[in-house]
Amino acid sequence: MTAIGSLNTGNIPDNVDLLTKLICGKIARKRIPELVKLAEITTGGSKDFDLRTLVPDFFDFKLDFSNKNNFIYSLDSSNEPSFFKLVSPALFAQNTWGGFAKKVGPTLSISTIPGDAVPTKIYFPYYSFYCWQDADTGVAMETPVNSDDICLLPSVFDDVIIDGLLLYISRREKESKEYEKNVIEWEKRLNDIIFLS
Repeated sequence: MTAIGSLNTGNIPDNVDLLTKLICGKIARKRIPELVKLAEITTGGSKDFDLRTLVPDFFDFKLDFSNKNNFIYSLDSSNEPSFFKLVSPALFAQNTWGGFAKKVGPTLSISTIPGDAVPTKIYFPYYSFYCWQDADTGVAMETPVNSDDICLLPSVFDDVIIDGLLLYISRREKESKEYEKNVIEWEKRLNDIIFLS
C-alpha cells in the first residue's frame, strides 16, 4: 500500500493526511480482526486507568461472549488468568467483593476484594484504530509518514482505501445527491469486503 504512503508523504495538499485518517478510521471502526491487539497496563497500585493516555489507539474492547465478557484479566503467581467481568457502572458500584470492571468515557476501572493487593498488570484484547505501521520502528500509527510504511489492513482493502480517498477528494466537484449516492455505494462495498473476508 505504498500508493497511500506516497500520497501522504508527497508534495500534495495536507488534507490527504486527514482523509487517510477518515477513510482508515471508518474501516477500523468495522472491527477488523487484523487490528486486534492485547493491551498490557502496569497498574502502579491504581484501580482507574485513562485509556486515552495508556492505550492511545484503543477503539473498543474485543468482547469474548463465549467467556461471558470475561476478557479483562490479570495473571496470578502461577500465570493463570484472574478475570474482571465488565459490568455497568451501577452494577460495579453495588459490588464490593471485587472481580469487576467498568468503563465510563475513557476511564477503565477495576475492583478488587477489600484487603487484596491490586494486580501489578492488567490485560485485555482490544480493537485498534491505528491502521499503519512505521516500516523502520514497527510502531503503529494513524497515517503513514514515509512512503514505505506498512498498511495493517489486509490487501483486500487497498482499492477501497484508494476509492475512498478519491471519493472524498472529488466531493466538491459533484452534486450533493451524486456524492451521497457514491458514499453509500462505497460503504456498501466496504461492508461486502468485510463480510466476505
